[in-house]
Amino acid sequence: MAASSSSSSSSNIVLVTFAIALLVFTGSCSAQLSPGFYQKRCPNVFGAVKSVVKSAISKENRIGASLLRLHFHDCFVNTTAE
Repeated sequence: MAASSSSSSSSNIVLVTFAIALLVFTGSCSAQLSPGFYQKRCPNVFGAVKSVVKSAISKENRIGASLLRLHFHDCFVNTTAE
């Protein structure tokens, strides 16, 4: 039992240290994204993405909801002024 408690305590310390480091480093980062980011690099990106998404939705209706969920959970860019 003592070894299990010690192992659990060590895991908690590592987890807390990682969480603090994550908060410190993400607080100092800032993205430089803008709505026209791909305008010069890939001017047809919106048409290409629209075509692929329409094709995917025609094959699997649920993909639209999955992409929307992905957008808000993983890719959402906060555009509000601070």
